[in-house]
Amino acid sequence: MDDWYAFDDDYVRRLREGDPWTIRHFFRYFDPLLTIKLRSRLRPDVVEDGKQIVYVRVLEAVKAGKIRDGKAFGAFVSRTGDHVSQELLRTNGRTDPLEDKHLGIPSPHSTDELLIDHETQERVHKTLAELTDRDRDLLVRSFLREDTTAELCEQFQVKPEYLRVLLFRARQRFRSHYETGPPKKLPPDEMEKP
Repeated sequence: MDDWYAFDDDYVRRLREGDPWTIRHFFRYFDPLLTIKLRSRLRPDVVEDGKQIVYVRVLEAVKAGKIRDGKAFGAFVSRTGDHVSQELLRTNGRTDPLEDKHLGIPSPHSTDELLIDHETQERVHKTLAELTDRDRDLLVRSFLREDTTAELCEQFQVKPEYLRVLLFRARQRFRSHYETGPPKKLPPDEMEKP
């Protein structure tokens, strides 16, 4: 996943014009975030469809010039993900297919994906627990609760420019802990060796 990115009008313009780097960045940046958001709300077999719907709607909005403020582009993508997940939830529900429940046999795809989803959630929760209270609170409020910039600035007593710095650093620390795990503790006899 890319580092925290500060979107702007120029980014949206480049996306509208079909700049290859910007298009690749858009998909690479939002794919993991949308996966987490949609997996938490939808059946595993609907997540990929949901992501594709979000991408299409966002790119259509960009091409139609509906994004007025490039700085709010990330929030727009997130809200679009919320709307799509609500629509798909109403359409598809969150339950396994009827025939699987009726037979008492779980679908292999849903079982595997649910296990992966559960492991990912556990790992995210453990990683969040390893962070400082401030980093954890900042990430939870920003990405899970989706507090507005104004709410975050008020809560953390900072200006919007510095909030971006705090989010960037908190996200880097989260990624570092998530990718490497906590530092390994050596057994007492190995700690004393030179």
